[in-house]
Amino acid sequence: MRHLFSLMMIVGSLAFTEKSFGAETISAAEIQHFEQTYESWAQEIVHNINPNLKFTVISEIQFSERPSQIAAYEEMKLSQHLPGMPEMTDPNYSHPMDSPLFALVARKKIRIIFHTPINPVEQKVIDEVIRAKMKIAGLDSLKIEDQDSSFFKMPKIDRKAASVLITLFAALSLIGSSVLAARQIRRRKSAKKIQPAASKDSKVAAPPVPVHEQILAGNPVIRRSALKKERTEVIARASLNCSKRFSNELLGELDQAQFDLVNQWLLKAKKTVTPADSNYSRFLLAARIKQAQNEKLIESLQTFKGAHPRGSHPSSSEASL
Repeated sequence: MRHLFSLMMIVGSLAFTEKSFGAETISAAEIQHFEQTYESWAQEIVHNINPNLKFTVISEIQFSERPSQIAAYEEMKLSQHLPGMPEMTDPNYSHPMDSPLFALVARKKIRIIFHTPINPVEQKVIDEVIRAKMKIAGLDSLKIEDQDSSFFKMPKIDRKAASVLITLFAALSLIGSSVLAARQIRRRKSAKKIQPAASKDSKVAAPPVPVHEQILAGNPVIRRSALKKERTEVIARASLNCSKRFSNELLGELDQAQFDLVNQWLLKAKKTVTPADSNYSRFLLAARIKQAQNEKLIESLQTFKGAHPRGSHPSSSEASL
């Protein structure tokens, strides 16, 4: 029995070593460059169909762990390596089929997010062309999304709840506009007392509130709830190219598991994120938080409706309030 256990331990350690060897065969830099060539390939296909479209491509490539394929790849690398010289990867290829890694591809995940809506006919053409040219089949996946359809959907509610919600929004808008008008009148009076009269051409519109300040100004509980439903890459992109205060507060709202996923994404693709990408992701976060606020408001309305069903009347104390 003791010999059998020892044999099992040896076989298990050999299998683990083989798998680790396969994982270390391909460096992170090689994987990143290879995925970027897939993204460039997809961008070229879409631009050939319609060069006016604005979109973002995200690729994720999973490589084979079969010992025979990994051994063939290692043998090829050794045949191109000069003895006594440090090993260097070749990042000069611009098409994934020109890379030796193409033979190790086990699964491809391609995701295309359009910044503006596209018609269904054009979307179908893009889907068919990419599947044909990039050989999307089997375990591979291709997702074509519209940013408007992914982040700005309101939850379905019944007609009665919708009418109550519309009435409440109208009342809140009326109150808000009245308060704003009163504040503007007070500001104009104080400005006349303190400052000299300005010319008509000197009026300047108040600058809009930046998106990152809108995110931080929300209810922390609702913000944490919205972040739990958000995708890892959106949170990661939004945390970049902004103030340290915003990044620290945003990432501080995440639980440990979600923080680890965001940190892993940043380590992998931080250098590829532009300020425009970060600003766009912050707009998506603000929309998600706004949606969570609306859902919370609907829940409050439904709770109020259940506490005061049709036909019941509030007490005299409630009526006085």
